[in-house]
Amino acid sequence: MREENKVEDLEKLVPAIKKAQNSLEHLYLEHETFLKASKGRFNVFTTLLKEGDEVRLHSRFIAHLLDPKANHDCGRLFLDLFLDTISEGIQLHNDDKSVELEILETLKNLKQQKCSMVRKEFGNIDIYIEFENHIIAIENKIWAGEQYNQISRYIELIENKKKSYTMLYLTLDGKESETHNGKNYFRISYRDNILSWLERCLQKTYQFVNINQALLQYKKIISKLTGNNTNTMDMAKVEEIVENNPEIIKYIQYHREIEETKYVIMVKKLDELFSKINEKLNNKFNTEWDWKAPDKKIDNKAAWFARKFNTCIQSDVPIYIEYSALYNTLYIGTACITQDKKEKLKSKLIKLKECIEIQYMETLNSDDSWISGRYILYENLFTDNYLVDIMINKTKLQEDANKIASKIEKYIETVKKYWKEINV
Repeated sequence: MREENKVEDLEKLVPAIKKAQNSLEHLYLEHETFLKASKGRFNVFTTLLKEGDEVRLHSRFIAHLLDPKANHDCGRLFLDLFLDTISEGIQLHNDDKSVELEILETLKNLKQQKCSMVRKEFGNIDIYIEFENHIIAIENKIWAGEQYNQISRYIELIENKKKSYTMLYLTLDGKESETHNGKNYFRISYRDNILSWLERCLQKTYQFVNINQALLQYKKIISKLTGNNTNTMDMAKVEEIVENNPEIIKYIQYHREIEETKYVIMVKKLDELFSKINEKLNNKFNTEWDWKAPDKKIDNKAAWFARKFNTCIQSDVPIYIEYSALYNTLYIGTACITQDKKEKLKSKLIKLKECIEIQYMETLNSDDSWISGRYILYENLFTDNYLVDIMINKTKLQEDANKIASKIEKYIETVKKYWKEINV
């Protein structure tokens, strides 16, 4: 199909898309009303953390359950159920059945071995479980991409322990690792393995209300992330809407073009936002700020758009801003400085959240490159709803830029104050 015909065809689809959208929005409101009435929306995990937070939510909770010494007081129950689950359904990346059967047999026998350690973030490995003669390492990925040679590096780290090992690559759907470099690892998924494990845990803890409810709420998050959510809209009604508006099926063939266009608009609006922030800050600090948007599409949803700007304090006290496409959040923080001043400034910055209205989030970086952690400037930035809002409301971007610039200004002034105190 010629490009001009595709555009013309898409323009003809707009009325059908709008009609279907109105029907779906009405159905969504009905569904939300039902959830509110049944109190089905509350979840303690997502009240505290984002549902895709693989480090602070998923790795932390799974590691806690797997630890026989943790305060769930169920001993090895969850660990043994996990061993039962993965020994029945994991897949070696290269389909070498002899190796696969050998490891599966080893996993079954681990129930007879003492577990000496369960750690989260052990040498950057998300979850590390050590037995007498075997190690299980789990690299956990929700939406984040892999780092350079990540799986092969972790395997080399485990091999130094001089024990047999099982490297598990945990993703939502069991996809393959791109960084194993030929080393043996097994694929497991939230969709199949973790949901199955949680179901077994629920069956064994029905008489323990606190634990059972926590497991149930966590299972709901996994079900939603993997498309198995029982709280989704009535699909029969969705099917009826599509049947009454069959033209929208043709919309699917343009999905890629629309997604790419959305990305281009996002980057353009991101640049526009930073330009407005820059204008406000330059009036105050009279310095050059280094804002840079990516010049091509980054496929990884977890991509970070780093915005380093020149310090207005001192050369060894750089301030950083980063926008996370994974969390749709804009962060600010102070990076590494000279070691002799680092701890002094860190102890003061921990109190920063008490001085200005800015939400604190502990650092996710093991190298502590963010002194005292990140601070949240703006959440839900450049979600689909936000993009629609700023394109309809022409003043919103400027209003948000003013708010963000004000927070940045307060942050910098506070850091300058603390820096002056420790240099007296």
